[in-house]
Amino acid sequence: MKLTFLKSLRKAAALALCVAGVHSAWADTILFEGFEGSFPADNGWSVGDANGTGTTAYWDDVFTGFGSVPAHSGSWKGYCAGFGYAAGPLYQNYMTSYMRRSLDLTGYCSPILSFWYWSPQLKLAAII
Repeated sequence: MKLTFLKSLRKAAALALCVAGVHSAWADTILFEGFEGSFPADNGWSVGDANGTGTTAYWDDVFTGFGSVPAHSGSWKGYCAGFGYAAGPLYQNYMTSYMRRSLDLTGYCSPILSFWYWSPQLKLAAII
């Protein structure tokens, strides 16, 4: 995950560029998440399970060989049920996991959020 924001050398110039809609050649990447370090701590992420019933499941990093899709970069990838999955890449019933963090965007304009994701086609299981 990569967050890039245009930043001017002066706040007044940045405001003028933003209001005028002028794009700058300068860009700062203020956050990049490749899941290679100690996730979630390295980049200050908060992860958890917002569903208090059932098996606890939330975001964690998993090795690139986990599941059927390799990591986009490096050897690790984020998985919404990385903690709490059973014997393989499975979702817990009614799971509601979250991964969030705050960013200070003071002095930045024209934010660009880019990320790579893969979402499998979920099949409904038979209810026994």
